[in-house]
Amino acid sequence: MGSPSPIRTELQTAAIIVAFVPDRFQISRLIGVLARQCEAVYVMDNGGGRDAITLTQEIQAVMHIIDMGGNRGLGEALNCGFRLAIAAGFHYVTTFDQDSEPASGQVKALLSALQDLKSLGKNVAAVGPRIVDRRHARLIEHSFMRRRVGWPIAADCPVGSKYVESDVIITSGALISVAAYEQIGEYDSKLFVDYTDMEWCFRALTRGYRLYGICAVTMSHELSSGISASVFAMTILKYSPIRRYYYARNALLLCRRSHVTIGWRARLLVGLFGRVLLFPIAVKFSKGWTSDWLMLVRGIRDGMMGISGPVKRSENST
Repeated sequence: MGSPSPIRTELQTAAIIVAFVPDRFQISRLIGVLARQCEAVYVMDNGGGRDAITLTQEIQAVMHIIDMGGNRGLGEALNCGFRLAIAAGFHYVTTFDQDSEPASGQVKALLSALQDLKSLGKNVAAVGPRIVDRRHARLIEHSFMRRRVGWPIAADCPVGSKYVESDVIITSGALISVAAYEQIGEYDSKLFVDYTDMEWCFRALTRGYRLYGICAVTMSHELSSGISASVFAMTILKYSPIRRYYYARNALLLCRRSHVTIGWRARLLVGLFGRVLLFPIAVKFSKGWTSDWLMLVRGIRDGMMGISGPVKRSENST
């Protein structure tokens, strides 16, 4: 027998980008990088995506812009993109937020790692890169998370390790097996934005799948709209008031799901109520803090009532 054929990611992998009023430079650069690594790039336009993209011959050859008819949220956009990729016959899908900066060889490296894990007998649903935020004075790496004795803690890559098992792989940069996606099911579109990826990952785990962070692959990604604040070792990311609402509401909605473990429920609740109590201190009672805090409270109320879906207000955004 001859040696295995080299991986041809351009025939196996499609990319999905969820766009909502993106930065022109960021999204055009992202599409350009992915156009050189994937046979198709689906841009799910939740609003403002088409007008922001600078077309080039390279991009036009592989890009498909899908008008979602308004902001349909992260989950519905991802599901629509997966349906298109599955119908086109792709075996893997890599997903991105609009502000990520994948390296030129990221898709190939993740696919190679996923296939290596499968060859070892691992039932892999998804793999993802190490996430770093370069906007700060020093580079900040966001750790993978995995339960230890039931409680989720940071799962950093040991020196020399190729991968680390994780309970959660965030949407941006993830490489997902289409076969696993079809077994696990679609993303919960009723969550709209926050915790959409986490909820899907928890379902994957209950169905016997595993998720892995790939230690050698690092990707720059902005996890919030600005520099975060910290108080008593708790990090509070900079978000709009409406995102505060989704964060609070969806944390409680996840706690109502049977496939979310007790340890994760406890961590979600500790993080939520800690942020409600400490938010004013973290932002030093700066101008506008009350609108953010009140949206956290509103999110808690609606989460306790089991309310889901998009917020019924004109400034609905992600």
